[in-house]
Amino acid sequence: APFDMLCNRPFMFYICDRRTGLRLFMGAVRCPGLQGPPPNITPAVAPAPAPLLPIGEPVPAPAPSPAGIGDLVQSGNPPIEPIVKQAVAALRPLDALTEGVGPTWSGPVRCLFKDGLHDRMGVTQLQSAAALVRAFTATAQDGSASAKAGKLPSLQEIGTQLSETFHIFRTASDVYTLTEGVPSEYALYNMACVLSLAVELQLKALDTEGCCAAPGGCRAVCELQVAQPVPLSRGVGVATSANPIAPALPPNHGSTVLELIQVRLEACTKLLKLAVCAGYPDIEHLRAGDEDLRAVREIMEFEWLPQSSAT
Repeated sequence: APFDMLCNRPFMFYICDRRTGLRLFMGAVRCPGLQGPPPNITPAVAPAPAPLLPIGEPVPAPAPSPAGIGDLVQSGNPPIEPIVKQAVAALRPLDALTEGVGPTWSGPVRCLFKDGLHDRMGVTQLQSAAALVRAFTATAQDGSASAKAGKLPSLQEIGTQLSETFHIFRTASDVYTLTEGVPSEYALYNMACVLSLAVELQLKALDTEGCCAAPGGCRAVCELQVAQPVPLSRGVGVATSANPIAPALPPNHGSTVLELIQVRLEACTKLLKLAVCAGYPDIEHLRAGDEDLRAVREIMEFEWLPQSSAT
C-alpha cells in the first residue's frame, strides 16, 4: 500500500528463512505524519460505524511480553520486542517434545538447548544423517544390488540432508543469540558435527579400498589426497566423489577435493573452539566420545583442548 494512504495502521515487516520456513516478525512502521487527524479532514460528528481503516486513532499499545521476555526486552523498544515475541511463539511448542517434562521456560528459548548435545530442532535430522554417513561405503554405492535398486541414499541425498541440518542449527543459534545475547554452545557444537560428517562422507566417496572403515582411516585417505590430489568438479547433476559433498553447506570453495576438506575442517575446528568458549561442558565427549567428530579428530587432532573439563 502507498505511504500516502489516510491510514494509521502500521505496515508489518517480516524476515523469512526460505530454507527452514521460519518467519520472524521484525516490527511495524506507521505512515509518516499521521500522529493526529490528517489535515483538511473534519472528523464526523454524528455517530457512525467504525471504518475499516480508522483515522486519527492512536496505535494500540503493544501486548504484554510473554513470560521470560520482560527481563530481556524493554517494553518501549518496538524494533526488538516483536522479533522476540515471534521467535518465542514459533519455538514454544517444541518444549512439549520433552517427554515427562512440562513447559519450564527459564529463558525464551533455553528449553531448546537444555538436553545437551542436540537441540530439539535438529536432533532427528542430525542423527539420521550421521547414521547414513557411517553406513556409507563407495563400493556398496557402486556395485550393490540395493544401490542399483535405489534403496541406498545417494551422495546427493545425504549431502542435502547435511546441508539442511546445518542451516537448522544455524537458525536456532541466530534465535538464541537474539534472545540471550550470546551464541548457543550446543548449536555451535552441532554445526561443527555436520561439517565433520560432510568431510567424512567426502573421504568415503573417494575411498574405493575400504580404508575409512579402520581406525585412522579418514587420515589415511586424506594423506592419499596430499600425494595425488583430485581436481574438484563443479558439474551439475548426480553427485560424484569429485564433486563437493553438500554444495549448499558452507564453506564450499577450493580447486581440489583436498582444499575443500581443509577449509571445512578449519571451519569445524573454529566452531568447536567457539562452542568451548561459549560454555560447552563435556570436553571429554568432544575429545574422544563423539563419533560425529571422527574426521576432524583424526585429521586435525585436538591439541588445543584443555586437559579436562575442570581446567
